[in-house]
Amino acid sequence: KLMKGVCIECGCTDDDCQQCIEKIGHPCHWVEPDLCSACKYGVSSLINHKSSKMKFTTETNTLKEALQRLGFAINNKSVVPALGCILVTVTKEEVLLTTTDLLVTINYRVECKTDGEGQFLLPFTHLKNIVALETGTVLIEYLGDKKGAIAKFDEDVFSLGAHGAATDFPKLSSIPKKGMLYMNNEFITALKMAAIGVSKDESKPVCHNICIELNKNGVTVTSTDTFTIYTHKIDSELAVDEKTELLIPSVVAKVLDGFDSAKIGFNKQHMAFESGPVLVTCKRAEGVFPAWRNVMPAHDSNLNIKIDDLKAAVEKAYIMSDSTYNGIDFLIKETQVELKTDVQDTGMGSSCKIPAVSQSSINHLRLPGRFLKRLITQLETQTESDGDICLSIQSEKKITARVFGKSNITILLVPISKN
Repeated sequence: KLMKGVCIECGCTDDDCQQCIEKIGHPCHWVEPDLCSACKYGVSSLINHKSSKMKFTTETNTLKEALQRLGFAINNKSVVPALGCILVTVTKEEVLLTTTDLLVTINYRVECKTDGEGQFLLPFTHLKNIVALETGTVLIEYLGDKKGAIAKFDEDVFSLGAHGAATDFPKLSSIPKKGMLYMNNEFITALKMAAIGVSKDESKPVCHNICIELNKNGVTVTSTDTFTIYTHKIDSELAVDEKTELLIPSVVAKVLDGFDSAKIGFNKQHMAFESGPVLVTCKRAEGVFPAWRNVMPAHDSNLNIKIDDLKAAVEKAYIMSDSTYNGIDFLIKETQVELKTDVQDTGMGSSCKIPAVSQSSINHLRLPGRFLKRLITQLETQTESDGDICLSIQSEKKITARVFGKSNITILLVPISKN
């Protein structure tokens, strides 16, 4: 467990920093074991005693990186205009940029030269479009509630206008700082691959999330769209008192993508993910994740194919597959697999043969092309280009796939009926 205690200045705790939220408009975070960010940077009175003018200067590339991640919590369609804006908190030593869609909140800290203290709103979409066209340094200056903000680059100046008061930005929930758990790069990759496989079916909202199971021996990351299941087990000693299941929005994986590690904190209602300058908080999703272990068959490999061979063949067959299911027939022999498509309505089709080693008693499967492409994407990050994908074909109703020599990642794929 990391960083837990009581702030020596204001008394906020791991479980409750509501008083800091009321003072500065957003949750604080630990900057020292016994000192929160609100007290460290002296921002406890920013809302009531903000400077009439504020500004900060940073590199354009730094701001581009921040906006790319902050955009995952922007809701331009909301009837609340502030949800399409960035809340900017200027302090003596840094700028905190915050966006929220009320489900997910993203904080991005930028250490830079600042002048003045306080909070104001910036229009996300216009700022992102402007910054994408610029290079060098950028000065963001707030000129007051009526004039709003301007963005100055080497030669160009843009007026960003006024977009309401900082107090219009939603009050955010307390960050769960208690019991932060360290996760390595393998966890970040597992989240990214699991996010590819979440459901988009509105009738199955719980499957829109990634399931994270924590216990003292490690973490298991799982996603499903009910046609496929992706699961990745990571062995690690965690300071967890009891088995815990967390359901997180898949967008969290997108925000953390590219970082080498992360810390997780959670309480009964919320979760926090911290990595580098980014802190993502979200509500713990309600509902019960499907009991995926009950339908996952034992994996016993009986068909091995080079991942590059399979990827190339699937890409070719997919082009000529039917548009409804993208069905690709696998005609399996001892030393090769033929990937075949035949669209009866148009007379179009294809045949691609690739080397394989098979001990399967089943010689014909019809697999959904779009799910095959996803499966390859999820597994190819775990092997070299000449590595093998090992399929376990025990029936025509379920197959599982793994990378050769690795048993911690398993994908279940349901074939299409040949009738």
